[in-house]
Amino acid sequence: MANKSKAARQPRFVFDRNSPPGRFWRWWSGELAELIPHWLRQSAGSAGNTLLVEIDPQAIVLRRWLQDKLSEQGRLDLQSGDHATHGIAFQALITKLRKRDDQIALWLSDVQCLVKQIELPLAAAENLRQVLSFEMDRHTPFKADQVYFDFRILQRDSQNNRISVKLVAAPRSAVDASLDLLMRWGLPAQAI
Repeated sequence: MANKSKAARQPRFVFDRNSPPGRFWRWWSGELAELIPHWLRQSAGSAGNTLLVEIDPQAIVLRRWLQDKLSEQGRLDLQSGDHATHGIAFQALITKLRKRDDQIALWLSDVQCLVKQIELPLAAAENLRQVLSFEMDRHTPFKADQVYFDFRILQRDSQNNRISVKLVAAPRSAVDASLDLLMRWGLPAQAI
């Protein structure tokens, strides 16, 4: 039996790290890992201790990373009932799903955020948050004080003195409403 469990843990495919498939696999897995927020991928053990809460007008969905896969843990339909009923149902769902050491994070879906890739001068990299804040209304339909935003530098092109930046912005009003709802229901979010 021990041999079977040991064999099950062995990788099915083994590539030489320097072979073309090995290099591709390292690159691909690194790219995928970059899509997961840093606080969520701190360790494989702690990823399961984060309860992700997505709030939209139709439902509240609770998710958790389990075995490197995002898994839906529970759902609360908001189509029927009133606010008080939703609060009671949410508390019952949280009582059932929450672990003592869970971190709570507000999950924003792709329809709740504006994602845009922009090109900027390389010199902007030194104070990129300030530059993006100043130019927010040029790249989005919002002013900087109307959104929460973050970014990631995708590429630095020293030859052309340009950087490529992925900008993600979410309206403050929508995010604040979701955070306030979680707070009123006794589940303040520690991260977004």
